[in-house]
Amino acid sequence: MSEPPLTPTRLHRLRVLFDAAVELPEEEREAYLVSACPDDPTLKQEVQELLAAIARSGDTWDHRAGAAVAGAMADGLGVPRGPHQGERHAVGGRIGVYEITRLIGMGGMGAVYEGVRVDDQFRKRVALKFLRRGGEGDLAIRRFRYERQILANLNHRNIAALMDGGMTDDGQPYIVMEYVEGESLTAYANAQRLDLRARIALLRQVCAAVQHAHQNFVVHRDLKPGNILVTADGSVKLLDFGIARLTRDAEGLEQLPATQGGALAFTPEYASPEQVRGMPVAASSDIYSLGVIAAELLSGARPYQVQGLLFAELQTLIVQTPPAVPSQQVTDAIAESFGMRTLRLRRDLSGDLDAIILQALRKEPERRYGSVEQFSRDLQRFLDGLPVSAQRDTLTYRVGKFVRRRRLEVTALGLIGASLVGGIVATSQQARRAELERSKMEQVNSFLSNMLSAVDPELGGRDVTVAQVLSQAAKGIEEAKLEPEVEAQIRHTLGQTYYGLSLYDSAETHARRAWDLRRKEYGDLDQRTSMSLSYVVALAEARGEFVQAESLARDLVGRQQRMPRGQYNATELATGLDNLARTIEQQGRLDDALAVKLEAITLRRTIKDDSNSLAALPYTLNNVAVSYTYKGEYAKAESLLVEAMDVESRVHGPGSFNMGNLLRAYASLVDEMGQQARADTLIHKSIQVLRGAAGPNHYETLRSTSMLAQLRYAANDMPGTITAARTVVAQVGKGMPEADATTGSALQALGLALDSLRQFAAADTFLLAALAQRRKFMPPEHWAIANAEAVYGYHLGRWGRHGEAERLLLGAYDRLVEARGADANVTKRVATRLAELYETMGRSAEAQRWRARA
Repeated sequence: MSEPPLTPTRLHRLRVLFDAAVELPEEEREAYLVSACPDDPTLKQEVQELLAAIARSGDTWDHRAGAAVAGAMADGLGVPRGPHQGERHAVGGRIGVYEITRLIGMGGMGAVYEGVRVDDQFRKRVALKFLRRGGEGDLAIRRFRYERQILANLNHRNIAALMDGGMTDDGQPYIVMEYVEGESLTAYANAQRLDLRARIALLRQVCAAVQHAHQNFVVHRDLKPGNILVTADGSVKLLDFGIARLTRDAEGLEQLPATQGGALAFTPEYASPEQVRGMPVAASSDIYSLGVIAAELLSGARPYQVQGLLFAELQTLIVQTPPAVPSQQVTDAIAESFGMRTLRLRRDLSGDLDAIILQALRKEPERRYGSVEQFSRDLQRFLDGLPVSAQRDTLTYRVGKFVRRRRLEVTALGLIGASLVGGIVATSQQARRAELERSKMEQVNSFLSNMLSAVDPELGGRDVTVAQVLSQAAKGIEEAKLEPEVEAQIRHTLGQTYYGLSLYDSAETHARRAWDLRRKEYGDLDQRTSMSLSYVVALAEARGEFVQAESLARDLVGRQQRMPRGQYNATELATGLDNLARTIEQQGRLDDALAVKLEAITLRRTIKDDSNSLAALPYTLNNVAVSYTYKGEYAKAESLLVEAMDVESRVHGPGSFNMGNLLRAYASLVDEMGQQARADTLIHKSIQVLRGAAGPNHYETLRSTSMLAQLRYAANDMPGTITAARTVVAQVGKGMPEADATTGSALQALGLALDSLRQFAAADTFLLAALAQRRKFMPPEHWAIANAEAVYGYHLGRWGRHGEAERLLLGAYDRLVEARGADANVTKRVATRLAELYETMGRSAEAQRWRARA
């Protein structure tokens, strides 16, 4: 039987098993590997060979451990060793002005030595980090230089400082850092028997270091106690930015691959869900890792036990399984190490500290703290005895998650796990019913786990797409004999995931089936049935079927209004009204939409003591502000947006996902008010926040990027316009749905910029595509179609096709007067373009008449 290929997944499993085994006493390793590799003797043998290589190397300077591991892996892969592989830096040797005194330790990328500066200037202890030779070639060198660049940007008392760097005489890169003598974070806290308050104080020092990194556009990506040292005087020092990334525009998250030696580069115990899924990470990933550190430091135990797990099991655990509640992890031995009684420690952790840690550990990046600073602020508020902003999840939140966010905001694979734990009913407070629901969720999880394992690439020896996983699950539903609610929840999950892949036909099949099952099981007036209907509404909207979406949304609102006692939920009704207003607005009926929005905001303001309604209030305020902006009532719009941002900042923090959307709305408003420089500042801030909260290709980030393109065009910055617009256009059908109005806006901005550069043929292609997109997905009377026709007419006029241009511009003006009014900015812009056209045609009297209207 041939040996299995060493794929990235297998290499990562090898690394995880080796890291766990090497920490065990030698006599325990065999039993551990037998249990961890029951069906893979080849993998067990590979780990044993690496362990044997370590044993052979001993602790001598001539055969350092890292070289032995690299050599063993190179031998196993048939990779020729480089001529320098296995060399060492001799103790007592010199690198520039630094003398090497001892080896501190080995890492995946190289070795760290203690040294001392010995020139005539002064003597100072330092740490010298060398890249492991022959390990990863050019990529490793790029990573090493990248780390040096990152450290050069950071200057903080809680971050080990960069002092020097360069190349050895034989071309090996090195960096010189501040030498830190101390213990790891958790080792120090345990050795000093620190109480809870002292541990929180240490954690806030860590937060200060990470926040400084984030403010300088650096994401660490490998936060763990071993990379955090505490000195004898209690000062924290953050180390090892070896896999960190810059997030500035020119140095984006995709600059270097998130792998090391073919394996994903992270520490599994502290990795975020997006890291273990191999997705791009942002500052929110560091917040998750801080949550794991906080759980370990404050409760004595990490939220997950990953030792011995295969990589697929690790992914399932971190992506799908809720983290352990910190206060429930406390044992007598842990409490003793804190110098506290067990019940007292549990009591101190339960409530606010549990909520703080669990908010940092949420599966969805946008639902964690908006910034490390907010996380640290909550810790300080706990110390001061003040209320904290963190709140535990509620079933009401989980039931309405999709509707409140308007679109799917977690990626497809994540939904398979994260959606499973969503609440099925809003009335499960009753113990008997809760037990029944737990049983159903076990059936759901079991079914999907079996479907996933049936198409596991490790078993089939091939790559497997998400669509294949879904197809396998869909087939399995027909064969399995499932309870109606279990089948409904599975189809509900599959519908969500197909939606995230923009496979709307398949999504609708499952969403409608889930709706039918719940109607039969619970009736029309039930929150579970309404939840399924809300997905059908969203699918109609995503496909641009706005008339149908409105009809379904009205049906949903009617059901919410008629809910019986015990089922009625004012927050869900307000959410339904928000969504109904959106479907109306997308058809261009702005006054009708405003009336429904005002009904929603009135209802939300009457709801007391509901954190979910408070969390949704900024969204509703923003909706109303958009309507007032359309109407030109800018003072009303600005007042509502200021209130929305104040509430959002208090509830979720200044770096939250929704704050990014609010900043975009504010930018749009001040642009309409003629304050272009202020709008430009706000839209850049919006993009920065959304990239941090959701990533560069999330549709909301792309919406802000599209607006940036429009602002750059207004500022006569055509290269900037083209760059921003092409970013959005490249994601149409991926992160950006084709039916979204942003698609048309980005195509239009790109076409206008090319027109300004007199690239008329290329401009014509994109402007016609923008017009076609709006005609395809909007009703004929929608004002945005008239605007797109006016833009295309302007382009034709510049191209010399004056007759066609005149016809389009005159027709568009009349329709915009009817839809938006003669004083609307969009209408006045058409009058300006007509004046310019008539001047070009030599018809000065008509040009003057249209100038008066502009």
